[in-house]
Amino acid sequence: VYNEAPSVILRTVHSVLLRTPPELLHEIIVSDDASTEADLLPGGRFEQYVQRLPKTKVVRADTRSGLQGARALGARHATGDVVLF
Repeated sequence: VYNEAPSVILRTVHSVLLRTPPELLHEIIVSDDASTEADLLPGGRFEQYVQRLPKTKVVRADTRSGLQGARALGARHATGDVVLF
């Protein structure tokens, strides 16, 4: 994500958590492409909220890398056998 509204991101994360059988969901990785929006900055409200969610984590790029770069960053941090975007 890059400067996406936190409500949109959280709606998606909650939907995945609520609709995916737990045995099929290993983790959710939100890959931040160096956002500059205040709520999305490290230690901001978004990160504090996500830390309380099960199986969910945020990884951040130091510089903008675009969609493919953000996906690659998330994939590098993935620990499951299958990665979906």
